[in-house]
Amino acid sequence: MQLLQTPPPKLDHADPQVNFAKVQQYLQTTMETVDFLLAKYAGSLKAVDADSVARKLQQLEARLVTLDRDLTGVKNVQNTHTGQLDALEQGAESAQTALADHEDRLKQLENPGGEP
Repeated sequence: MQLLQTPPPKLDHADPQVNFAKVQQYLQTTMETVDFLLAKYAGSLKAVDADSVARKLQQLEARLVTLDRDLTGVKNVQNTHTGQLDALEQGAESAQTALADHEDRLKQLENPGGEP
């Protein structure tokens, strides 16, 4: 956009009258540009249906809420599965320890005096 590309004028600190004229010219040009752009895009702005845009934004928001709920559900299921896997791992460790204890008892029963 030309308005944003036009920098303000360089000012001369020694001559306030020239500065005033430069600033006045810059503001005048800027206002003319703003007026031109408003006139140019007025038809486009009028063609925007604010109610339709608001409805679409509400639909998008509802979809995002649903997506967030679904994501929370997935996280909950994942946490449940993680808990179940942790419990299974602890159960497997307990079973391994119990099996090692049984093997030790069997060895003791086979060799009651500790003989090879």
